[in-house]
Amino acid sequence: MRRIVIGLFTIVLLALTTRQVMAQDQIRDLVVKIHAVQQAPDLLRPWARNSPQQVKGSGVVIDGRRILTNAHVVRYASQIYVQPNQSASHIPARVEAITAGMDLAVLKLDDETFFDNRGSLPFAQELPRVKDSINVYGYPTGGTELSVTQGIVSRIEYTDYYYQATGLRIQVDAALNFGNSGGPAVSDGRLVGLVFSLIQNAQNIGYLIPVEEIQPFLNDVK
Repeated sequence: MRRIVIGLFTIVLLALTTRQVMAQDQIRDLVVKIHAVQQAPDLLRPWARNSPQQVKGSGVVIDGRRILTNAHVVRYASQIYVQPNQSASHIPARVEAITAGMDLAVLKLDDETFFDNRGSLPFAQELPRVKDSINVYGYPTGGTELSVTQGIVSRIEYTDYYYQATGLRIQVDAALNFGNSGGPAVSDGRLVGLVFSLIQNAQNIGYLIPVEEIQPFLNDVK
């Protein structure tokens, strides 16, 4: 009898592990690398632009065959390309909507066949709690492959964003670097926030834009 119980427990554990691995693989396919060429205006010479700069960030597939990322990744971009996970393809993209204040942007692809075999990352229905575990996906500096780091929610507060915008912000202790911007933070298979900022001189302090701020932006886009 004991062997039967142990055997059933092992089967259940293997099934759960397999399901978790499959879920993680599905999320990986929804996270993309973004390449942008930015030419910001020259405030001292309004008739000219600054020299082009290569910017790299991350993004995530959401419903409506769209990609959600940070505004600062694609702002003033003359060229935008989306690179799928484990692919050398660079798919041209364009900005459909952007809000600099909340640092959010939505991209549309010129070739939407990319979405044919992909779903979208569902949104969490409520704010995470402090000490909840999260996984952050993205393409930070230091490598070319997708990176996944784990951490916990350290703080949730109402604070200033940019250009006099205010809203909720989630602080996490997951390791973040440049290139993580626009990448999703996931808990229980659902998007809880989008990476947008970090503190360079501090250890493992990063910030997310929560779904509670993302959803009103998407509603405005509609």
